[in-house]
Amino acid sequence: MLKHKLSLLACSTALIVSSQVMAHGWTEFPASRAYICGKQGGHWNPPVPNAACQAALDASGEHLFDNFNGVSHNVEDYENQEAVEAAIPDGTIAGANNPPFAGLNVVSEHWQKTLMKPGETYKLEFATTAAHAGHFWKIYISKPGFDSASEQISWDDLELLTEYDEIEPEKTDDGKAYFMDVTIPEGREGTGVILVRWQRIDSAGEGFYNVSDIAFSEDAMDGNGDVDEGGSDDNVDGGDDSGEKVAVGDLGAFVNPSHAKVVEAGDTVRFRLLKTNDGSAVIDYSMPITQNNQDISQWAVELGDDINLHYDQQVDVGVLNEVERSINFDPANIYKNRVWAPVDTMYTLDIIEGQDPVPAGHWDPAVQYAQGSQVEHNGFSWVAQWYQNPGEEPGVADVWKNVTPGIHPWNSGLPYEGGSQVSHGGKNWEAAWYAEPGQEPGVACMWEEI
Repeated sequence: MLKHKLSLLACSTALIVSSQVMAHGWTEFPASRAYICGKQGGHWNPPVPNAACQAALDASGEHLFDNFNGVSHNVEDYENQEAVEAAIPDGTIAGANNPPFAGLNVVSEHWQKTLMKPGETYKLEFATTAAHAGHFWKIYISKPGFDSASEQISWDDLELLTEYDEIEPEKTDDGKAYFMDVTIPEGREGTGVILVRWQRIDSAGEGFYNVSDIAFSEDAMDGNGDVDEGGSDDNVDGGDDSGEKVAVGDLGAFVNPSHAKVVEAGDTVRFRLLKTNDGSAVIDYSMPITQNNQDISQWAVELGDDINLHYDQQVDVGVLNEVERSINFDPANIYKNRVWAPVDTMYTLDIIEGQDPVPAGHWDPAVQYAQGSQVEHNGFSWVAQWYQNPGEEPGVADVWKNVTPGIHPWNSGLPYEGGSQVSHGGKNWEAAWYAEPGQEPGVACMWEEI
């Protein structure tokens, strides 16, 4: 049994309350269900790109998309595993038996999976909006034979993989995160899940529960971030233009039946692969729909072939063949095809009705911009972090993120993510964690002078 000690926060009493409210987090690697749904979005304009996330939306609504860092449950007797299992019964583990997150318990073959190699040790990354003083960790993996495509998760399906006492977060490009070594057991095959429990040591017993779907593969990256070079030339290797190897995962279904109902001649289908950290486009490819290809059995095949032909270094669209260790597009069963790409990206397929994709340029108040769209406004560059309603102005609405190089003046009306840098009062500041609108540099404790 690990011994857990309660330590103190460094901020004032008033700010401790604020920090605890914001002290949420999520498993970023391997990506959790909530994180995937929240980052892919689409709940404002269904269908959601990922069919499992659409099922989650149908089951419990939009809350989990906008609050993917808050999958939690309070268990006062948190040191007692029986009490934890009673509070979070079988079948409710992925959503922490918390009704707004119940959709995460949906059984689906479409949950995005991260490829992981049996026998390898990985750095699990758990991102946080603020560090908890006084906590411990328990990390579980599903037992051999468990299938998330057909089974609810029960406690008997899980075995303890490792546990940690209180650890310190590390600064990342996007804020702060906890890193922990986890070793995937030898001999695993098929698919599985990893459950991360981040337990606060406090009177309420608040604990955060994140389930990540994984697929065991000898072609997954190893613990040093490399990918096995074996297999056919069709393997997704996770490389980018720099040659750096990153983990590759199943980002979800390429198309789903709902797409067949909404596409007509004159529309445009837009395939995008976006970086999850800033929404920048890795791939932004559009294809017109005509009378000759308006049936989904035609345009989906054309689009899949185009993506595989022109962007084979960034993504593969197809069906994973575990025996041949390859990914190949199946034109006869279009709904079986999935998108395989680095796990730090997300995939969206947008249907643009009777118009061309919005061109790059200056912000137009009459236009509704899609997530990842970049515009110029008032001398700055901005990117839409989610779908933007017409009239929501960059620099005023928090949907827009300033991506102009350099440090810019603090705006009291905007929130700032951890790692954001601003100027204020003649000094430069960096947010150690998430800052609410109005939390002023030099006054609020998350701001550090740089």
